[in-house]
Amino acid sequence: MRRSHSSTNAGSRWEKQLTTVPVRWRRSSASIKRWSRVYAEARAASGARVDVANLNAPIQIVVSGDIAGVNELCELAKANGAKRVVMLNVSGAWHSELMEPAMRRFATHIEKARFTLPSFDVIGNVEVEPYRNVEDIRRCLIASLCARVRWHETAVAIAARKPDFLVECGATPVLAPMLKRIDGVSADRVFHIADHAGVERLISAGERRAV
Repeated sequence: MRRSHSSTNAGSRWEKQLTTVPVRWRRSSASIKRWSRVYAEARAASGARVDVANLNAPIQIVVSGDIAGVNELCELAKANGAKRVVMLNVSGAWHSELMEPAMRRFATHIEKARFTLPSFDVIGNVEVEPYRNVEDIRRCLIASLCARVRWHETAVAIAARKPDFLVECGATPVLAPMLKRIDGVSADRVFHIADHAGVERLISAGERRAV
């Protein structure tokens, strides 16, 4: 499990905290219920707000909330078998109820923005469903500030569509290693692209597949 560090807006100051809790538990109803109980215990013991922010993988969960709630949850998580707990250096308590004031302000800008429905399916990580209209996009963008990121479920939904390749673009591989752990996903179909060489590898793989 990992602990993580950060904050959210209280007045004009950032004074809350975000925590990451990658947990080595099997994905089962028993373990999910167990961790739900741990979160409830942390809230009750600290009197603070804390809950799941990201479901990255069955072995990696991120939590977000007030500093007292996050610290209490970290201790309870370790006591309940978490392998590692690490504080993350982030700028806000994203994907928690602490972002509600920002969500209301954010919504006014989203409502004014012009959106176009993509020509291909885009599966959002708020509802794990393809966007079917522009209002879906607006609603989920606004909700995403407070809603948990259901990344693992989204990745599973994408993998179930049997794409030729699953590609992560970015400076360092973060999602690609988690994609390779999903049942039914072949490691040679997962690519991380950070530079021109990465693009060339993907093109070569596509050409080999086309033969």
